[in-house]
Amino acid sequence: MAEDRRDRPGWEPPPWEEGAFEQMRKRREEERADEEISAAVADLQDVPAVSPAVPAPGLGAQREEAPRPPDAVSAARMEALLVGLRAEEPRSGGSAWIAGAISAGVLVVLGLVLLVWGFTMFARTGNVPAGAIGSTIIIAFGGASVALGAWLAQRTLKSKGVI
Repeated sequence: MAEDRRDRPGWEPPPWEEGAFEQMRKRREEERADEEISAAVADLQDVPAVSPAVPAPGLGAQREEAPRPPDAVSAARMEALLVGLRAEEPRSGGSAWIAGAISAGVLVVLGLVLLVWGFTMFARTGNVPAGAIGSTIIIAFGGASVALGAWLAQRTLKSKGVI
């Protein structure tokens, strides 16, 4: 089990955010390189390091900051990412939601019938232990059927966009 964890690659950003993570990685590398260069220059000159907020005298006119790419994703890039996401999403069948809704209705009706039957059986058995156990099992199956039908109806209607 521990070997499986070692074999797996580390965390990867989602495909639609790879550009942003790549820009962040490049920016960090540039900052790290700038820090290394300023530390090396300070060591060579035996001068205390100057904070990046205050430019050294005479260097302000020579050094121009490189333009940084904008952090926002362009509209065309965003549209391409959304099209890619749409292609990855599972497609719901055209008439499959009708079958799901009918199945959900049948399950709910069946569950209600089982519940009524179980409660009626429970009331008629009285003190007979076998009847009480049997009716409790029927009530449990009826409740599970109603719950499954409600869940299926919710999922079906949600996939259609009704809910």
